[in-house]
Formats: sequence, C-alpha cells, structure tokens
Amino acid sequence: MLHSSKFQVALVLLAFAAAMLTRSAFAQAAPSPSVGEALRNLASRSSLAFAGQVLTIERKGGTVEIMFSVDQPLLGSTRSTYILREWGGLWPPGQHRFNIGQRVLIFLLASSHAGFSTPVDGMNGIIPIVSTAAPGQVLLDVRRLAATVSRAQGQPLPGNSAAGIQLPEGLQIVSRWREPLRREPVLWPLPQPAQPPTLSTLMPQQVSGARDARP
Repeated sequence: MLHSSKFQVALVLLAFAAAMLTRSAFAQAAPSPSVGEALRNLASRSSLAFAGQVLTIERKGGTVEIMFSVDQPLLGSTRSTYILREWGGLWPPGQHRFNIGQRVLIFLLASSHAGFSTPVDGMNGIIPIVSTAAPGQVLLDVRRLAATVSRAQGQPLPGNSAAGIQLPEGLQIVSRWREPLRREPVLWPLPQPAQPPTLSTLMPQQVSGARDARP
C-alpha cells in the first residue's frame, strides 16, 4: 500500500512538471517586427539550440523520446546526438510533431527536474531545413515564424515565393543573438513543394564556422 501511494505521488509530480513545461512553451512573447528579430527572440529564450536531423522517435509510456544527430550546435552544450524527452500529451494519436529524417533548426527550453523539455513557443521553435534545385543552396523554411511577425492590418501572410532564408545566414543570426541585427536576412523562394535536404547537401561545409564567425 505504501509503495502504491509513493508511485501515485510520483505520477502526480511528473504530470505537474510536464504541465508547467508545456505552459512555458506556449507562453509566447509579443510579436517581433521582423523574421530576423523573431530568430533572435527565440534564441534569447533558449537553453539549447542546434541544427540537426531526427534519427528515431520512440514512445515510452507517457513520454516520447526523439533522438537527433547534432550537425551544428549553436547555443548551450550538447554532444553529437541529443535525446529530446517530451510529455506524451503533446503527441495526440495520429499526429506527429517530428518525422524521421527531418532536418530542423530547433530551439529548446531548459529541461525540467523530470527530464522533460520542449521547443520554445511550441512548433514555432522548430524551423524546417530544406534544399532547393540550386546546387548547394539550403534554406530555413520560416513561413511559420514569418506568420507571427507583427504586420499592418490586411497585409497578407507569407507564401512560398519569399519564405526562406539562407541557412548560414540564419545560423549566424542565432549564434550572435546578443548583438544588434545589422540587416534583415534576404527572403528566398522555397521549392515546390519544399523538401528536406539529404545528408550530403547540408553539413558541415555550408555552416562550418557559423558559430564563431565574425563580421
């Protein structure tokens, strides 16, 4: 009976920690004036940020574990692989927050005492990385992020025609988020439909040195 009571208390504490982490993730900041500033905003609230690829997704009871290969660490400290532990309630049946093989720039909150973490601002903290028909050109798909930027009434939301920024430029903004943004990144058209790049088209040549680059 005593062991059962302790187990129930542990489950309540675990659920409470997951709920608090989820609440923090969706307590979004005020709209940013531009995509570049939105990237800086995400970086400023992140405990960990990196560009990488989803290797495995595994549900373990009330937890979902997503393993990433880390291609380019930007903020915080991590190894060549990272396991994100999310509360299973964020993964309704039939819905996927990530896909195996997907490449992303991800911004994560600090892990809770129970070991859970989640992206800053929910799905806004997960930015897809896509390749284009142009040899060696890799973009950050910032459509979701651009939709959160403050705009005049009646101004349309961004479409595929101008909703990608060059990957090295985006990574540099993130790694230098404490510095004022010198210029807004150029927006490029996304492929139709936008497809994730293969391993051979992304790292490390294109972003090597982005973390330590200087103007």
